[in-house]
Amino acid sequence: MSIVSLLGINVLNNPARFIDPYQFEITFECLEPLREDLEWKLTYVGSSRSLEHDQELDSILVGPVPVGINKFILTADAPSPELIPASELVSVTVILLSCSYKEREFVRVGYYVNNEYDSEELRENPPSKVQVDHIVRNILAEKPRVTRFNIVWDNENEAGDYPPDQQDEDEVDEEDDDEEEELDEEEDDDVDDEEEAEVEAEQKQSEDDTEYQPTDSRQRLSSEKSTLKFAYRRDGETFGQLVNEVLHERDPLHNSRVITPEEALMGVDPRYRDEETGLLLQGATSKDSRSHPMTLKGRVNHKKIEIPDVISKAINNNMLSMYSPRLLKTKVAEKFISLNDLDLHSRAETEQETDVNIATSFIQNYASAYQVLDELRNRVGADKFNPKKVLDFGYGPGTGMLALNELMGDDFNPDVKDVVVNGCYYMERRAKILLSRQVNEYHPRPGQEGTLESQLNDTTNEIQSTRADVPTKDELEADVEEEGNDDFIGQVKTRDIHIKSVIMNKLRSPDEKYDLIIAQHQLLHDMSFFPHQVDQKLDMLVKRLTPGGHLVVLERGNPTGAEVIARARQVILRPENHEGKVAKIPRLYKRSILERKKKRAEEASELSSSNVNEEGIMEGIEPELLEEYDIIGTAEAEQISKDSQINLSVIAPCSHHGKCPLQHLKPEYYKYGDVGKRLQFCSYSIKVARPKFIMELKRGAKLATKWTSSNSGVAIKGMAKAGKGRPNGNDFETANYSYLIVERSTEDPEVLSKMREADEETRSTGYQGSSIGDLPRVLGPPLKKKGFVIADMCAPSGHVEKWYISKSVGKQEYRDARKLSMGDLWALGAKSAVQSTKENTFYVERLAQKEKSLRDKAKSDTNRMKRKIVGDYKRALHVEPETLEDELKKMAHLDAYHFLGKPKQQELLKEKPKYKY
Repeated sequence: MSIVSLLGINVLNNPARFIDPYQFEITFECLEPLREDLEWKLTYVGSSRSLEHDQELDSILVGPVPVGINKFILTADAPSPELIPASELVSVTVILLSCSYKEREFVRVGYYVNNEYDSEELRENPPSKVQVDHIVRNILAEKPRVTRFNIVWDNENEAGDYPPDQQDEDEVDEEDDDEEEELDEEEDDDVDDEEEAEVEAEQKQSEDDTEYQPTDSRQRLSSEKSTLKFAYRRDGETFGQLVNEVLHERDPLHNSRVITPEEALMGVDPRYRDEETGLLLQGATSKDSRSHPMTLKGRVNHKKIEIPDVISKAINNNMLSMYSPRLLKTKVAEKFISLNDLDLHSRAETEQETDVNIATSFIQNYASAYQVLDELRNRVGADKFNPKKVLDFGYGPGTGMLALNELMGDDFNPDVKDVVVNGCYYMERRAKILLSRQVNEYHPRPGQEGTLESQLNDTTNEIQSTRADVPTKDELEADVEEEGNDDFIGQVKTRDIHIKSVIMNKLRSPDEKYDLIIAQHQLLHDMSFFPHQVDQKLDMLVKRLTPGGHLVVLERGNPTGAEVIARARQVILRPENHEGKVAKIPRLYKRSILERKKKRAEEASELSSSNVNEEGIMEGIEPELLEEYDIIGTAEAEQISKDSQINLSVIAPCSHHGKCPLQHLKPEYYKYGDVGKRLQFCSYSIKVARPKFIMELKRGAKLATKWTSSNSGVAIKGMAKAGKGRPNGNDFETANYSYLIVERSTEDPEVLSKMREADEETRSTGYQGSSIGDLPRVLGPPLKKKGFVIADMCAPSGHVEKWYISKSVGKQEYRDARKLSMGDLWALGAKSAVQSTKENTFYVERLAQKEKSLRDKAKSDTNRMKRKIVGDYKRALHVEPETLEDELKKMAHLDAYHFLGKPKQQELLKEKPKYKY
């Protein structure tokens, strides 16, 4: 085991000029005291053809090294350009950072370095003589190549061969390690449980074989141990054979055979199959059947999301094919730059912007919506989840409704399907085209079976008809395939398309209620209006939710999106008003209409109670008059008041109703230098398969190569991927998202109020709930070690905790822990749990200090500017202008000084946007 572990390397000055020094911030951990110093060395590879041009930039000794985590900055001079071949000065090279102990190297980190000219003119027309002063280097710090070596440390009894075999960490397949470890564990289980029946069966099966004799899988075949479970010994063999054609009387040239169902059943451990039916006990595959039922219940979808072919063909043929590839790639790159600058999605205003938005973010938005809706269905129950009134609200072409239709299947037929497109008319047309490719959009609307529709109540005001005969999925795909065979490429007349979903450009009145509301990127449109706009948009959606209904909110998986979700959660639960209470009991929505109406009713009651005897007046009115004016009594009014209450609870992703431990209240905190980079936020990811039009779009230097900066749009020269431009040939990309699933309670408000008052449960670190709603959620990919697993959890205690799940907890628990992924719920406990330092409470003081320093700096800059204005004013009084330019400068200095004495005018010039509800 290595005593020194490299925890991280931060390249400080990158990119930089070629002649600037290198700076690396190195963090490492020392587990035991070291007798000697560590030697750190930085080497520049000058040529890929010869070692003669390598330059050792610096070599330092670090010590004495204390036990624990250590950090230092390594600074090294730039390489001498005279020692580097001129042909390789402006190219891609490598730098190596290594560390040795007792002159034995135990870790080496390599970085690719791209050297190029700083101007476009020099890059296109390189000078005959290399101009070193104009060369800029860019270190690819995101993808280091780390190689570790086993060496002899201070304990001489652990001596081994040196140097050992080298292996890159990037080439290690964790999944293979897991499978090998599971095989070892299964073999150990067989030994412990004395399951010798399989061995006896193998021996009985091979009694007729005189030439080959079966051997135990745990027995060594020769001096070289074989890990093959099935092996046969033969005279002169020194290794195991997995397959032998002669043994099974098969021709080696035609070594193929279809196995029988009985043989397929024998391929799975009988412990995981039902003895009578032969079906798997739980799970969809044999691997899942070995998992604990609660593990499967808390697991989210791990498979890649795929865009239906009919939808991807419609996008390619009817939307993107009208643009030249060069123009489309340029506009998509500009859209990515806009997303990086604003951190928020925006509505499309033109037809070109509409298609660019679809090309940029449709597949990722679709994947995130599908993933979250799938989790909602699993939590509610696949047999119970069947919303009758659905609202999809977003910038895109009905992305949420498309995902819901695909998830629910062809028979999904709710009564109301409203799609509100927050965009231009062209986005509404695109939504109708894509929705028309799904079979369940051809179900007739209620009350319109077999009749013509007169006038639809949507923004397009188009006359549509409803087909009573719903086409099958095969017929719809055949139509699409026929169109493809006819090379139908171009725009589609949406007036001739009739679907069940009603496409609108604004929400209906709050009186229209829905069982399911999907809101994607709709809570915040302008960062200057945070958090007021989040509160107002959320209130609009909550008021339209029926009791028992669900609200699904989706935002980008970046710090801004996470803070928007956290703010929405805070407005719904108000955890600051329920200090110390984290149980998932539905809470009264404070911004509901009930609170305002109740307050007004109380004020009116106080004004009228002193002078008016309402009951006496009511007694004198005739009953016919009461019926005519529909006057309600006090008891009925109280019942209406109870029914109007909105009590909400969070289903996912939170495992508690306390304060969010990852909420920092201000999105700008994440931009506060080093402390901002350390802040964690709640987001998740899912892989989505790239359809053909995305593979064609993201090729070449513009969209398939790393940019010089996040907002440059210029690819790094020499870093283009080989082949089709996809890293490692991957046909997928990752969609990052933050989300919130809220449910409106159907319980009696008085019962819920008593439950909230009686809640005095305290949850300590490591608390395990009894229901699936109280289970901890995995926040990131677990760290797999030899014999144990470390996972960051959003725990039901209200904190972010590190859970350590070791073999000693149990074989089932340890096996399932190694299969955990981001977003899963964990129900099988842990060996120990500690509060994580990733919580927001550990950064409050540092953020306050940083904020104070920024305010002081802004104040200092203001005072410096005022002093400069005063100085310019005094000098201008004693200067006689000679030219018109001097006269204008003098006037400007005088006006600036007089402006300092007018604070009201200064306030008017300050940008203070105010959000109006």
